[in-house]
Amino acid sequence: NWFDLLDPVHPSQHRIAPANGNKPHGIAFWGHYVVHGGNDATLGLYDYYSGVRSLSHVTGVNPLNAGAQPPFEFRTTKGYIVDSNEMAITRFDPDDPSGGIVTTEFADLSAVGFKIGSCHPIGNLLVCTASKAKGVATFDISDPLRPNLVYARANVGNNVYTSMVYGSKLYACESGQGIRVYDFSDPRNVRETGFLPLKASAGYNPRYVTIKDGKGYVASGVIQTQEPKLVEGRTV
Repeated sequence: NWFDLLDPVHPSQHRIAPANGNKPHGIAFWGHYVVHGGNDATLGLYDYYSGVRSLSHVTGVNPLNAGAQPPFEFRTTKGYIVDSNEMAITRFDPDDPSGGIVTTEFADLSAVGFKIGSCHPIGNLLVCTASKAKGVATFDISDPLRPNLVYARANVGNNVYTSMVYGSKLYACESGQGIRVYDFSDPRNVRETGFLPLKASAGYNPRYVTIKDGKGYVASGVIQTQEPKLVEGRTV
């Protein structure tokens, strides 16, 4: 969906287009294009002016989350299913007459030690968290089609569902436990800097977080067992 936010508290729908697959997670922006990522083997490219354009399939990798830094997209296998631990890196071009996919390469992630879920490309760095497992990792993507593992730590925190990056901080949602914060300003030594407990026993199940203007917004993965609570005055 595209919305007109001229009146921010009363958004009006501008355009709607059907998404590929089942509940795509996350989007990226590139000019007047929107790239959706997650839970489908098709790279979906949406044109703000003309609607949806689906590009060719990325064979074999059906992610929960995908990280895009156009013209590249990074797809990882998810912890829900038993399959090879790999990453598909695709270079795409919406104006390419052959269908949009320029090339796809695959990287073996077995050396990482855990399934990677959320991956966040930032310049020459790819910051990642585990999928339904414990772990954080960073990759050098100065050559985007050939990621080079820089750092991986498997035995940290609790099982991660998804994560988000804000500045040099990584916020990992640990289902039914809380949000763990890491500092990756040195990608060769990612440091844990804080933890915000949000226990399932108190009605929380943090799965998705987004950050804007220094404030974090967390969506639960289940219906609350009690009224939602505001957690204020706590900085991590």
